[in-house]
Amino acid sequence: MASAIPSRPIKAVAAGVPLACVAAASFLALYQAWGEGRAIAALAVQDRMLAQGLPLLPQHAPSLPPQSARAILADILLRARAAQLMRDDDPRRVLLLGQAQGQLDRIEGARPYWGEYWAVRAFVMAMLKGDRSPNTVGAFNRSYRETPYIYQSADWRVDYALRNWGSLSPDIRPHAIREMVWLARREFTDRDRLIPQIRETDAYRLFMIEWLAVRSRDADFSPVEGLPPQ
Repeated sequence: MASAIPSRPIKAVAAGVPLACVAAASFLALYQAWGEGRAIAALAVQDRMLAQGLPLLPQHAPSLPPQSARAILADILLRARAAQLMRDDDPRRVLLLGQAQGQLDRIEGARPYWGEYWAVRAFVMAMLKGDRSPNTVGAFNRSYRETPYIYQSADWRVDYALRNWGSLSPDIRPHAIREMVWLARREFTDRDRLIPQIRETDAYRLFMIEWLAVRSRDADFSPVEGLPPQ
């Protein structure tokens, strides 16, 4: 009589397959995160070099994980900042901005909601096509609709909003005002730099209303009539 094939080992193997798949997927995710972290760290080092007045050429960028949208966005921003320091007629500037735009197009659909992406896109488009081009304005507006506050991009978004206050759409102005207040509350240095800048624009009245409404809830706030907000 033929012996029956034992089913327990088969069941054990079958049960182990999903676990192995999960483990492999976890390993790949960790490996990609490690590669992404290394790339972003390298880009941060280059960004600090750039801040010291050392423009970087495209070939100096580190290799990036092929599927890492975050690392690619950091690389785009590095190229855009390098281009920002160059003269308008510098051929390297055109090259860097063209590469940045190509990479932006590549990762546009990487995440369903990604305000940081749209802020960087607006930054690049402003240099390529001007502050008030439809591409720039559309990206800027979408960045606020998707992410009201962005730590890394707040300074540029506020500067852009103040430069173009008269042309901002009514639904975007409140977003910009709230980020101005948030930015002014972030650090004393931000407040001391930002408030005089806002005072010179038509945004000042709306900023003051929001600033006083927010600051009045703080224990350390005691406004003095006739003085600028503190």
